[in-house]
Amino acid sequence: MQIVYSTHATSTDNVAGISSGHADPDLAPRGIEDCAERRARWAQRHFDLVVASDLLRSRRTAELVLEDRDTPLRIDPRLRECNYGDLNGAPRAEIDAIRASRVTEPYPGGESYEDVAIRTRSMLDDLAREHPDGELLLIGAIEMALRREMEILTLEVRISNEPAIALYEKYGLRQVGLRKGYYSDNHEDAIIMSTDSLRSGALLASFHERIEKHEERYGDAERQYL
Repeated sequence: MQIVYSTHATSTDNVAGISSGHADPDLAPRGIEDCAERRARWAQRHFDLVVASDLLRSRRTAELVLEDRDTPLRIDPRLRECNYGDLNGAPRAEIDAIRASRVTEPYPGGESYEDVAIRTRSMLDDLAREHPDGELLLIGAIEMALRREMEILTLEVRISNEPAIALYEKYGLRQVGLRKGYYSDNHEDAIIMSTDSLRSGALLASFHERIEKHEERYGDAERQYL
């Protein structure tokens, strides 16, 4: 099983030094060129599914890269970038100056990075139900958090999903809260689970040990972070 993570191509806000958040700029001309390069690079790669957010820059990136291919494209707003609230569309330097303080504290009128992790995790949970190796998705989520130098990883899980809860606990997440009626399909509660600091030596050692055991059992799965 191969998992490929990719950002959207260059947007007009990227060129202008703007942090879009939930603002919805289009791709810049450079972004169109980015898509052509990715389309050529991935021409011989098979994808069972591509998932993109509903924001124009993300959706158009996926559509242009998949042009003339029959790969299914799923649009899911849970993959949106962080909602900066009152600061959507602010200069990047203004967002960078306070980014570290917004792990658990929401941007004014927006959301925190913890909120982003929770909604992204709900999307990954849905994919895990469709594909057999949910553990590999969890490994990918933790690796992405480490690459982005996040302080903690916070996920949510249905209160009835005992196998997923046990899996998360195996990877060092613990129950830290409850969201009542969180799931819109049946109003089931969601358990919030979080790691300790991702900079913890003990947690990192345990995580790498778990990866080794997973690869010993299932083989080395390629994961690309672009």
